[in-house]
Amino acid sequence: MLEYSVYMDTAPMTKLRLVGRGELRRLFGVSATRTIQIADRPDFPPPLDELSVGKIWALDDVIAWAERTGRTLNLAELGGPSFGADGDERQP
Repeated sequence: MLEYSVYMDTAPMTKLRLVGRGELRRLFGVSATRTIQIADRPDFPPPLDELSVGKIWALDDVIAWAERTGRTLNLAELGGPSFGADGDERQP
């Protein structure tokens, strides 16, 4: 059993960028209902966990899924550039 220690190096845990349904909605540029439908697809990455505010995913997993399925994500909505499935940066 892993026990917490004030000396534990938490750096590896803090480098993971997480997204919830609200961020997914902005990334996809779709409605909340459509976001739920996409996230429930069998090929969509499984959530890392479910908190009281809902499910959370690793952004890297969502980006990899988008690349595999040809979906464009608007990463600018999260404070970064937007990239298409081909890896080309999109202009806003």
